[in-house]
Amino acid sequence: MLNRFVYVLVSLLCVSASAVWAQASNDHLVVLGEDSDEGAVRRDDPVYGRVVSVLQNSLSEAGYLVIDEQLLSSKLGLQFVTGVRRQDFIAPLQAANTTDDPTIQSRLAFVFSVVPILQDMSMTRQLRVRIKGEVYDLATLRMMRSTEVESSKPKILPMDKAICNDACVSDAVGDQARLLASQLSMDLLNKLSELSADQSTYSVLKLSLAGFDRMTTIQLSKQLATSPDVLASEVLTDEDGRRVYSVTTVRDVGYLEELVAGILLEAGFDGTRLQTSLSKEGLNVDLVEGSPGAGKSSSFQIEIGGEALTSADLRKLSALVLDTFGEERVSLSGSSGSYRTFAVQTEDSILQIEEKLATMMEGAGYSEPAFDLSLGDNAAKISILKDEVPTGSDAEETLLDVKDTEDAKSIQRKLKEKGFYEGAVDGAWGKGSAKALSSYKASVGSLADDDVWDLPTQKVLFAN
Repeated sequence: MLNRFVYVLVSLLCVSASAVWAQASNDHLVVLGEDSDEGAVRRDDPVYGRVVSVLQNSLSEAGYLVIDEQLLSSKLGLQFVTGVRRQDFIAPLQAANTTDDPTIQSRLAFVFSVVPILQDMSMTRQLRVRIKGEVYDLATLRMMRSTEVESSKPKILPMDKAICNDACVSDAVGDQARLLASQLSMDLLNKLSELSADQSTYSVLKLSLAGFDRMTTIQLSKQLATSPDVLASEVLTDEDGRRVYSVTTVRDVGYLEELVAGILLEAGFDGTRLQTSLSKEGLNVDLVEGSPGAGKSSSFQIEIGGEALTSADLRKLSALVLDTFGEERVSLSGSSGSYRTFAVQTEDSILQIEEKLATMMEGAGYSEPAFDLSLGDNAAKISILKDEVPTGSDAEETLLDVKDTEDAKSIQRKLKEKGFYEGAVDGAWGKGSAKALSSYKASVGSLADDDVWDLPTQKVLFAN
C-alpha cells in the first residue's frame, strides 16, 4: 500500500500563558489520505501515495519535518482501514500525543480525499479530479481550516473500455492528482500560515483543584465546557483530594483564573477561602480553612415522592437524600402519604443542588421523564410519575437485604433513630448492627428474640 502519513510536527502542547503556532524547522503536522467522502478513491489506491509524495517534498522545503506512516505504525501499532468516518479515522492519532516520543507527536492533521469525476460524452469520456482537505486539531478533533482544488481542464479518455479499462482510468486519476498536489501544497502552506497569524491560537493549560467536593468539580467542569473561549477540558488525574484538568483555551492563564474564580464565587465559595497560584503549567486553586463552601449555610426544603411509590421505595429514596447531602445536614420535616419532606442545611448553589438531585435519581434507577424535578428559591420537589417506578420495585413485601449496602444503611438509620444503634451508618452489617437489631427485637414483645432480619421485624421497624 503506497499511501502514507506525512507528519509535519507542529508545536508540542503549549503550557505557557500564551501560545502561538511555531514556525521553526521542527514543526509537526499530519497529512493523511482517507476515503470517507462519497465517490472518493479507496485509500489503498496508489493515487494517495502520489499526492503524499508531492506534499512531502513541498512541506520539507518549507521547513517542516516529514514522518511517514510506517514510523507511526511501528511505534504505536496503529492500523488504518478504509471506508470509516473521518472523525473515527483520525481519532486514533491522538494516541501519538500520549507517548513520550516527540518524533511521533503532533498537534495538527491535514486529512484529504481524492475524488474522480468521470463524465461520459458522445464519443469520449472526460475526467476531472478534485482533492478536498481539512486541517484538524488533534487535541480536540476540531476542524480548523479547509481547502479544495480541482482540475482546471478535463482529461479526455476513450469511451471504449477495451482501449482504456479501469487500470487506465486509475493511472489517469493518479496523473491528474499528482499535478493538483502542487497546487494543494501551496494552499496548505497558506492555511498553516493563517493559523500562525490567527489571534485565536490557543494554549493548553493545567487546572489543579484541591479541597473541593466531587460535585463542585464536576459542575465546574461542565461550566468550563460551556465557555466560548474554552475548546476542550478533560480530567488528567484525580487522586489524594486533587483533581487536575487539561484545559484548551483561546485565552491566556489570566483569563482562566478569572473564569474559574467567577464560577466558584457564583457557586457560593467565599473568595477569601480560595487560594490561587499561577505556575508555568497553569493554575492551582486550593480551598482552605475547612470544608467546601462560603460558610453561609441555609435551609433548603426537598420534597420527594409519588403515587406509585411503596414504603420500600420511599425508604431507599430517603436514604439517598441523606447520603447525597450528608446525614448530619438532613432532617425529616414532614410526611404525608407517599411523600416525604426534608430540611437540608447546605451551602450549595441552586445549580449544584439541581445537579446533585438529578444524579441521585439516576443512581436510584430513574431517568427523565420518569420523574419531574422542579426548583424554587429555597425548595425542590421531585415527583415520580405513575407507572414509572424502576422494575423490581415491589411494594411492602420486599425484604431489605442486610448484605446490600443501601438496605443496610436504611436499617442502621432506623435502629439509630430508635436509640439501639450507636455505630456508623455505613452499610457494613457487622456484630454491632446485629447486636442493635437483637436488642430492638427484644424490646418488641411480638418479635422473635434473636438477631435475624426478617419481614415481621422490617414491618414493625419501619412502621413509623
